[in-house]
Amino acid sequence: MPWTVGTFHKQRWYHSPWPWIGAAILASIAFLVLPHAQTIYRGWMENRRIGRAAEKFAAGDYKEAIIAARTALQRNPHSFEATRIFARSLEALGSPEALAARQHLDSIGGGDAENTLAIAAAMWKAGNFAGAARNLADLPPEGRTGAKFHELSGRVASRENNATAAAAHWEKALALVPTNTEYALELSAAQLKTSDDAARATALDRLAKLRANPETSLAALRILVADATARRETLDALALTAELANAPGSKFTDKLLRLTVLHRYRSNEANAYLGQLQKESVGEPRNVFLVLTWMNENGLALAIPEWRDSLPVEAFDLPQIRAALADAEARASNWTRLKETLENENWKELEFLRHAYLCRTAERLGDELSTSASWTNALAAVGGQPFALEVLARTVLGWGWTQKAEDLMWRLTETGKAPRWVADHLWKAAFASQNTNQLYLAARTIASLDPRSVPARNNYIALALLTGHDADSPHKLAATLFQQAPTDPVVASTYGFSLFQQGRAAEAVTVMKTFPKEKLREPSVALYYAIFLTGAGRLAEAQEYLQYAAGSSMLPEERALFAQAGGTPNAAKSPPTSAR
Repeated sequence: MPWTVGTFHKQRWYHSPWPWIGAAILASIAFLVLPHAQTIYRGWMENRRIGRAAEKFAAGDYKEAIIAARTALQRNPHSFEATRIFARSLEALGSPEALAARQHLDSIGGGDAENTLAIAAAMWKAGNFAGAARNLADLPPEGRTGAKFHELSGRVASRENNATAAAAHWEKALALVPTNTEYALELSAAQLKTSDDAARATALDRLAKLRANPETSLAALRILVADATARRETLDALALTAELANAPGSKFTDKLLRLTVLHRYRSNEANAYLGQLQKESVGEPRNVFLVLTWMNENGLALAIPEWRDSLPVEAFDLPQIRAALADAEARASNWTRLKETLENENWKELEFLRHAYLCRTAERLGDELSTSASWTNALAAVGGQPFALEVLARTVLGWGWTQKAEDLMWRLTETGKAPRWVADHLWKAAFASQNTNQLYLAARTIASLDPRSVPARNNYIALALLTGHDADSPHKLAATLFQQAPTDPVVASTYGFSLFQQGRAAEAVTVMKTFPKEKLREPSVALYYAIFLTGAGRLAEAQEYLQYAAGSSMLPEERALFAQAGGTPNAAKSPPTSAR
């Protein structure tokens, strides 16, 4: 019957379809609106956390800024602004994690000039000088105008012994910030190394003023000492180091610099001055360590035992001092005495190094069982600590224990914190042994340390393809890199090899034919072009490039491919320094 108000009193409301239809409509609307509401709410919360992080950063409360930024990143790991604040806060605290944060920011929004410059600065600080130079080279023109860019470029040029380029960058940096005395000092140091007499005269005039300023006098004197030493101006070096060592506020290292000059020029004062520094250092264990290290490095290890016996007991609480004393005994070949000493000591955080020295003494004494046991103890003590792994690797490498050092370096790469020198060493060692799998691992480490480097990424991709590491998605990476560097014939050959492996040899040939013949005839490129041509059935054309490729350095997998194409490759010559 038709619905009326009267009917409502006779029937219960839930017997009618209309309330249910209304509820369904409301539920549908809520279902459609809820995701948008959640998105709006999440965005509001994210902006709130980012705002809090920004406020804390502006107030100089970097720890709280990190906490707030990390909370925002937990919700949205790809938040550009949260990552930027996070990275800046880590930099303000001097944290080594800042580099990883900056690289993550780069992956979110690549091409940001400020971030690229910050990555270069972090890499320089971490000792990855090649990576720093690479990032500076990748900066767009608008990122090359600031003082920080010229500062970093000046440091890179100085490391590359390009004094003229360094001076030019420091001059621009100083012009931008005329009150920056560090820039003035660095400019002077660079100008002194150039062959420009006028620039040298200007530098000396500037240093004279800086030397007269109490705040910069010590730094100016150090530059003048370095210049006099480099030019072998003995009298000037002696006079300047005397002034430096006796100047108010001078450091103990300045006095050691004075000792170095006296020793180098065989001055009669050298022995007496060494004795003076030995006495001065006794009250500060770290200075004792510096003197011991200086004596070991300057051929005076035999004189250390006499001084050691006069050191106060508390000096031996510093593990570095015990390590320096052990080094002296080893340099003097006092293996029996060293063994007896080491067995009764504890080097605290350097226990791994004590076991390494025990291993060395056992080896020299011909005790094979103790040699093995001590090395096992050293490895157990070092654990997975990146710092300890690097120290131990450097130490045993200096002893000529190359295999042990490289084993430690491989363990260090597994921590994700291997420095660039380790990756470079492993790269050269793997190439020398023709171990392609290890070469791939080294290339992967180098690419992670310098992700902007096209050659580093190309090496990594090419080796992943050669060794069949499909988990890295090398085909996708090869295509991406080719899109970014389509004019690089080596990158193109890697992309072509990816196509070749996918059964698309004809496409690989098409890619390579865009380059002029002189580029295709370069041995490392000709090798792959010949392989592609053969795979495409163009055997006659392949013969020409097989001849050019015969002079290239090849890995075992490359030699096998080359042989299949009908070539006779030469033995590998030297490790590739950039791309393949």
